[in-house]
Amino acid sequence: MEQENILVFTDDNGEEIRFEIIERTKLVGKEYLLVCPLDFIEEDDNDDEEYDTALILKEVSRNEYEEAVYEILEDENEMILIGNLFKELNDDIELY
Repeated sequence: MEQENILVFTDDNGEEIRFEIIERTKLVGKEYLLVCPLDFIEEDDNDDEEYDTALILKEVSRNEYEEAVYEILEDENEMILIGNLFKELNDDIELY
């Protein structure tokens, strides 16, 4: 796992949560990330990583921010659209 594919967020309690970026895409000038919390990654018998839980993050940055700001995508229609886009980009992705 490469460090550049890892995002670290700090929750309201000051705890760090690490995510691996599985896939990324841009649509209408906004970046979307398909991420998996590293605590939920399991390895199968062939040492392949399996992702039990994944989230789609949407960039919500404004120009005045130096770093990108993301939030969990919650709009169901947008989630279906972006989820289908991720499935087209990566055949290994199965979204339910």
